[in-house]
Amino acid sequence: MSDVLSDETRLAADIERLKVEFPKTRELYREVCALLFFRFGVPPTANRLYNLVRRGTMSTPASVLSEFWAELREKSRVRIEHPDLPKDLSDAAGELIGTLWTRATTSAHANLTALRDEVEAQRADAQQKVVAAREELGRTETALEQRTAVLLAAQVEIREFERQRAEVGHAQSARGGDQASR
Repeated sequence: MSDVLSDETRLAADIERLKVEFPKTRELYREVCALLFFRFGVPPTANRLYNLVRRGTMSTPASVLSEFWAELREKSRVRIEHPDLPKDLSDAAGELIGTLWTRATTSAHANLTALRDEVEAQRADAQQKVVAAREELGRTETALEQRTAVLLAAQVEIREFERQRAEVGHAQSARGGDQASR
């Protein structure tokens, strides 16, 4: 849950930065499309764009989004140009390479997601260990305070016992001195 909040916070901060860098509405929408899709892995929608940017009319993000997808499709198309290669073979090779690229990026994204999940699990485990260590520290401090109180009470009793013994010793020596003088 905190990961989602931090992504939303980072997204909002990035969009505020982009608003300064790209004062023109269409350029801003274009950059937010790229930000969502490439950095956050979220396919942009017209509603999401409008809710994030809040500029222009609702048709502006829809139009920019359409251009974004068209440009992305065009750039992702692989063209194999060789003068001796028949067009249908060239197209098939391009599609194959495009498919390989798509599979590779999907696999990389899945591996990244798995790695993020693993790191999050390790972070949660470490956080639980910290909580457990703090609880154990609290119990240890409480036990130490109790033992210190018992030790102080024992020292007071020992001093009291030594004082009483000293008084008894003085009383006996005073009686012994009284009996010897008689």
